[in-house]
Amino acid sequence: MDSVKLVGQRGTEVHDAEYRPPSWAGEPFIQGQTKNLSSLPSEATLCIRRGTAILKATECLKVPKKIVTKGFVVSINRGTSTRIL
Repeated sequence: MDSVKLVGQRGTEVHDAEYRPPSWAGEPFIQGQTKNLSSLPSEATLCIRRGTAILKATECLKVPKKIVTKGFVVSINRGTSTRIL
């Protein structure tokens, strides 16, 4: 990987770091979460919905990926109205 320079403390410190592509959305995120969940024990439980529900880690991997192509609502005109794609 490439190295990048990170500037801190209002420009007075410079740190060298390894560049990693962002993985907070899309397919890289799903692959990373699948790897993390598969490393958990089979009886591990996860709290979801602000702590009101419990889900086993093995059930979390079976959730299908939903693709939304129609009926997606977006806001337009500075948030004063909406439009359906």
